[in-house]
Amino acid sequence: MTKKPRHSRKKLRSGAGALTRNVAATAAATSGVKLRYMQTRLSERGWKSLKLLSIELGKPLQGLVIEALNDMLRKHGRAPDLTGPEPGNE
Repeated sequence: MTKKPRHSRKKLRSGAGALTRNVAATAAATSGVKLRYMQTRLSERGWKSLKLLSIELGKPLQGLVIEALNDMLRKHGRAPDLTGPEPGNE
């Protein structure tokens, strides 16, 4: 007998995630930029550290992630061209 998945695909597509996608899609439509999504998992300790840094700097967590990814692109000799939704349109 196989185990059932903890979450069905149908549940993951509806609810808050769907609302976030709709808001981001609206923001992308108004800014003319196509947005792609990336998801990652962090330890609880790491998450708290990033969240506190976000609060201390007064920047959204997404902004910190985009900044870090652009720094990584620079480090490897690539153009730092990552952007996200405009603040307030997230």
